[in-house]
Amino acid sequence: MATMARVLAETVGACVDEIGDLRGALADGPDAVHRLRTAVRRWRSVTGGFGRSDPLRVAHDQAHARLVAWHAGDGVVGVDALLAGWDRDLPLRAAAARPAGPAGRRVVRREVRRASDRAERDPAGHETRKAARRLRHVAEVVGADRVAVLGKQVQGALGEFRRRACF
Repeated sequence: MATMARVLAETVGACVDEIGDLRGALADGPDAVHRLRTAVRRWRSVTGGFGRSDPLRVAHDQAHARLVAWHAGDGVVGVDALLAGWDRDLPLRAAAARPAGPAGRRVVRREVRRASDRAERDPAGHETRKAARRLRHVAEVVGADRVAVLGKQVQGALGEFRRRACF
């Protein structure tokens, strides 16, 4: 029979391995940033749920210090500068020069179809929830408030369903 220490070590080790493998996120792999965030949340939940024993607290503090140091490095400074410039010089396609009203409605319709397609495949699935969130954000940008509210409601309902199913 496995001890709790062994179970925790394996679980935290798997999370750390997943977090440490930043290549997918850095290469902008499919769903890589989401998987990285999920691994961090899982790690924080597990270490928090078990009271962060002294070794876990030390490991957390060390990992956090490395993250802070990485964020202060030259690579992140370049990314921050690039992102800061996007409000002035956003790299857009020629279609972005079209009038906002019709173009925005077209994007919202496309996102409604995308969310609907996901819901047909897996009504309570995570992909459906992500599509609803994306629809909500797109609708908010173009002022389609009713669509944004519906997207938020779908996202919230699926999140609640997922929480109840898992716990």
